[in-house]
Parts: sequence; structure tokens; C-alpha cells
Amino acid sequence: MRFIVTNDLNKSIAIRWMIGGIMVLIILFLTGHLFLEAIQLGWKPGDILQTVAGNEEEFIDPLPFDEILLRAHINLFFAMIVLAITASAYVRIVPSSRRQALPIAVLFSTALIAQISLLLISLWGMPAVWGWVVTSLLWHTVGGWMALKTLWYLVHQL
Repeated sequence: MRFIVTNDLNKSIAIRWMIGGIMVLIILFLTGHLFLEAIQLGWKPGDILQTVAGNEEEFIDPLPFDEILLRAHINLFFAMIVLAITASAYVRIVPSSRRQALPIAVLFSTALIAQISLLLISLWGMPAVWGWVVTSLLWHTVGGWMALKTLWYLVHQL
């Protein structure tokens, strides 16, 4: 990725367009990922628990642990790629401040905790569901905010 390093983004219109396009795609990915998770697992915490842990009274089988583990593994893989790109563009384009590291720390830690919570739903039940819902919404929101802020500075400040 060394070939895209430039000292002045004002001189390289193509790099600005490329980073802007990547930020738009990341925003679309984060939004789509939230909807995909909601469609597959459920829109309400009770539905999520029932989908993952099952329900004997209604004859709903729980998701096999290997399927949950595979979902968490894939989510971690894609999240780390998307978050690394978002964080590096954010650090590069948004003016540096003392609080610049906070959203990055929140972003990476909540993405990790969300996947751990997903794995623990079968064991802990509703507390793990709420942990997954809150941290998943938080990392998607913070990631989208960072991408939007990067895009805004890319368009207006450079």
C-alpha cells in the first residue's frame, strides 16, 4: 500500500476519490451488515436468544456452536479489515487532536467484545444477547461516524 502514500492529498485528486469511494463503501457495508445480522438472527433480543439458543417448547433447534463460531470468525475477519482501513484513513485525514485515539479504541474493542458476546449467548442467555446487541450497534455506529467524518474532511477541508 506504499504506492498510495502522498504528502499532499490536494495534489492527488485520484487518491482523494479513491479514499472517498472506500469510505462510502464502508458506510454501506456497515449499514448492510447490521441489517443482515438482524434478518438472520432477529430484530428483538428475545428473537436473537431463540434463534441462537433454541426453544424446546416451540421445537426450535439451537444454532450449532460451529456455525456460531464460523459467524464470529468471519465477522472478526471482515471487521478488522474494515476497521483498519477506516482507522488509518481517519488518522491520516482528520486533523489530529488529543481525543483522536478514543473512537479508534472504542471501535476495535467493541467489535471484539461483540463477537465474544455472540459466542457466549448459548451459555449466558439474555445478558450475552444484550451485550452483543449493544456492542454490535456501537461498533457499527462508531465505524460509520468515523467514515463519515473522514469523508467530510476529505471533501471540505483538503
